[in-house]
Amino acid sequence: MRISKTFKKIVLLGFFVVPLSLGLLQTDADAVRYSGGRSTAINDVWYSDSVSSYGYVSAFDEARFRWNETSSKVNLKRVLSSSGTPDKYYVGVTSIPYRFGYYTPYKLSSSGGYVEANHSDTWAFSNVSIYYNNMERADFKTDEVISNAGHEIGHSIGLDHTPSDGANSIMRSGIQNIGPTTYDITEIRLKRGN
Repeated sequence: MRISKTFKKIVLLGFFVVPLSLGLLQTDADAVRYSGGRSTAINDVWYSDSVSSYGYVSAFDEARFRWNETSSKVNLKRVLSSSGTPDKYYVGVTSIPYRFGYYTPYKLSSSGGYVEANHSDTWAFSNVSIYYNNMERADFKTDEVISNAGHEIGHSIGLDHTPSDGANSIMRSGIQNIGPTTYDITEIRLKRGN
C-alpha cells in the first residue's frame, strides 16, 4: 500500500503543529508566582494598632522572620511609621465566613493616588489582613495564626496560591500550621533570587 506524499506531509506537520499549538493555548493554571508584584521583597512593613490590640504582634513577627530566612532577597523589616509605602499589616473582623486572611496590592495611579492593583501590575505596597473573628470561630492555635499570617505575607511578596493538589506549601488555601516549606523556598527564589 502506497501512502501519498501529501498524507505524509499532513501527518508530519501534525506532529509539530499540534503540540506547539497546545503549548501556546495552555493556561498557567499551576502558576504559583504572580507575574507582577513589588519590584523587590526587601520591604518595610508597618503594623497598625489593631495588630497589638488583638495580641498578634508575635505572630506577625514570626511569620516575617520565617520568610526572611528563605532568601537573601527577602527582608521584611518592621518600621514604626506608615509614611511612604511600607506594606501595612492589620488584624480585624470580616462578615465573610471562612475568610481567615486577605491581602490587597496597590499601585500608583496616573493621577498620583493609589488604586487597587492586579497580580500582573507593579505594586507600590500591599495591605495584609488576618481576621480575628473567623480564626477564633475555627479555634486557631498559635501555629495556625502564624501560618495564616505567613500565607498572606507570601502573597504580598509575590506568591500565588499553590494548587490544592500540589505540593505541601504555606501558600495552599485552608487552615495550616506550617511555615514556608522547601517548595515555597524554591518558589520565592524563582521569583526573587537566592
